[in-house]
Amino acid sequence: VILAAEKANADLITFSFKTIMPMSIVALFFVAIAHFFWQRYCDRREGLTQGAAQALETAEAAALKSDAPLYYFILPFLPIIGLFIYNGEILPEIKLGGLVVLTILITALIEFLRSLDARKTYDGLEVCYRGMAEGFSGVVVLLVAAGIFAHGLETIGFVKALIDLVQGAGAANVVMLALVVITLVVAVAAGSGNAAFFAFVELAPRLAEQMNLNPGYLIAPMMQVSNTGRVISPVSGVMVAVSGAAKISPLLLV
Repeated sequence: VILAAEKANADLITFSFKTIMPMSIVALFFVAIAHFFWQRYCDRREGLTQGAAQALETAEAAALKSDAPLYYFILPFLPIIGLFIYNGEILPEIKLGGLVVLTILITALIEFLRSLDARKTYDGLEVCYRGMAEGFSGVVVLLVAAGIFAHGLETIGFVKALIDLVQGAGAANVVMLALVVITLVVAVAAGSGNAAFFAFVELAPRLAEQMNLNPGYLIAPMMQVSNTGRVISPVSGVMVAVSGAAKISPLLLV
């Protein structure tokens, strides 16, 4: 979302809550309805009864038990809450990176006051930093690769050809559809929504400028389909992990 807002030349909060969130709410509503009926069909096909499903839910609930207090659920939302508080009007503005660091410090302080165990708190911070390092390293690689990929497409004339195609068709919605379809195909083939989105989001501002469009109108649907393509790809990490945990084929899960 941060990269999408940057490429759309939009404020992060405005882009997130006025562009992405309305689209996501509508999509989630229809996905939830479709999932309800599709899951019932899959259960009947697999011969699962209501009693078996309830036993499975009970076992899953037991596995997720934790000694953490209930109020801990709000801690992951602190950076989002901070965006509204440290916005330059209520309190001095702090960028998202600073808010994340502040949230980690607040969380560590709360954990220390709860447990009064400095070693346990430090171990938790180490796990947090290790996870951040692994995540950020992957993002940096994707960003560098995306920039090279986008420059390569521009060098071979792909961007100019796409612009000429759209201008010849006389409709800006053609390029929107083209970028959405290309992003979806790449996401499914690569098994990574981030790889597909980062690769083509670099093209969106230049295409939008050529066609006098708001770049956000190109980037928002690309962002949605990149996430969709990841969960319908049998080679994506999340599908492989979930299918492995459930001991079923990724193709069956997809």
